[in-house]
This record gives sequence, C-alpha cells and structure tokens, in this order.
Amino acid sequence: MHLEELPFVGPYRRARATILHEQEKSVGATDRAGLVACASAFSAEVRKQDSRFAFRIPEHLSSGALADHCAHHLVVDTAVRQALLGETDPRARVRTVTTELALQHAALIRETGGVLH
Repeated sequence: MHLEELPFVGPYRRARATILHEQEKSVGATDRAGLVACASAFSAEVRKQDSRFAFRIPEHLSSGALADHCAHHLVVDTAVRQALLGETDPRARVRTVTTELALQHAALIRETGGVLH
C-alpha cells in the first residue's frame, strides 16, 4: 500500500491510500530455498541464545508471502522492512530478505560471538 499525505485539515491528518498489486513474477526454487535456509539458520542461532524464541516457516505460503512473513518476524532493520512494503516484485522481496537475514546472522556471530545483548 502506498500512502500519500494530503494537506492538513484539522483536527486530523489525512492521507490517500493506493493498493499496490504484486507483480506476477515467479520466484525460482533456488531463491525460495535460499530464503528458507537463511531464515532457518538465523532463527536457530537466536534460539540458541533464547530457548523461548520460536519461528515456524509456513510451507503453504507463496514465495512472496513467505518473504513478507520472514521480514515481519526476523528482519531487525526497520528501514529494510519499510522498503519491502513498497516492493511489488516478489523475487526482489525474496532476495532482499534472504540477504538481510544472511547479514544479520553473520553480524550476530561476528559481533557478539553468538550472544544476543
């Protein structure tokens, strides 16, 4: 969804919402498998540090919806999550989330020695 702020008319802020339709582009099996692998590795590392942490990868979701699910639950950077909201290409979303999760996993290992602070 795209929001366009309209001129202020008190007492409320106003905006116009436009629904963004997902592009009909297929996501290859390799890209989907990469997303699942990165999400699994990152969530397993987090679970090592906090046994209460649980993340399940739903198998029934389309690849684009799976990327959205992983981003919502696992991507830490709010700017990345915000940018993903406007991305209508499911391949781009899958690849962005995969890259972000791989970077987060590497940073978790490198910067904290696997220990969350």
